[in-house]
Amino acid sequence: NVTARDITGTDATIAWTASDAGNYEVEYGVSGFAHGTGTLVTTISDDSLAITGLTANTAYDVYVRGICDVDSSLWSFVYTFRTACGVIDALPYVEDFESQPTGTSTSASFVTCWNRLNNGTSYFGYPYVSNSSSYNHPAGGSRGLYWYGSTTTGTYGDYQCVVLPPVDTDAYAITALQLSFWAKSSSASYNPVFYVGVLTDPTNINTFQAVDTINVGGNTNWAEFTTYLSNFTGYGQYIGVKAERPTSSWYA
Repeated sequence: NVTARDITGTDATIAWTASDAGNYEVEYGVSGFAHGTGTLVTTISDDSLAITGLTANTAYDVYVRGICDVDSSLWSFVYTFRTACGVIDALPYVEDFESQPTGTSTSASFVTCWNRLNNGTSYFGYPYVSNSSSYNHPAGGSRGLYWYGSTTTGTYGDYQCVVLPPVDTDAYAITALQLSFWAKSSSASYNPVFYVGVLTDPTNINTFQAVDTINVGGNTNWAEFTTYLSNFTGYGQYIGVKAERPTSSWYA
């Protein structure tokens, strides 16, 4: 009955139901490691083990067995847990979406460690990662975020927002940073508009504080846009990009 608790980006406590064993052994490693080649901790007299030095947003496998006076139990079935997402504490921070799962307009899957805010009741999946052939842009790669700014309220919602992992503001002041991204309109007749800002709560759109407005316009060629956050005067660790419900629909 192995479990994990107190999980952070670098630490976790592994616990199990105590038996009449005198001691326990725990073996752990990155998920998929060959049993017998992981990190082995022996002579554990308690029914839990705190492990440190883990990598953020990584799955780990754990095995536990009891050591009695003259014999050992079988190893437990493998137990898997994932460490928490870490903060942005090294620059540059880059997300090219190439290893991210593709989605749909109604898919809950999204970029690992990012938040997506969309209050649509039916089409809540925008923006989603697409592998359309149109995502061959100058920065390289074949995936990107597919946005739809719809005039329809309710089913499509009033906003779409993507929120990056938190910035380690002890290492970097938000006002010392910049955000750059590539974007283009899907048609010359569209007028996509994005807002770059900072949130204090990555799950609450009401904490979004706009810093810059990005007018992509009808440009169907890739262009790089950069926002300098030096004008930000509020609080928050989460940089976000938002699109609001427009007066004329667009794809980007």
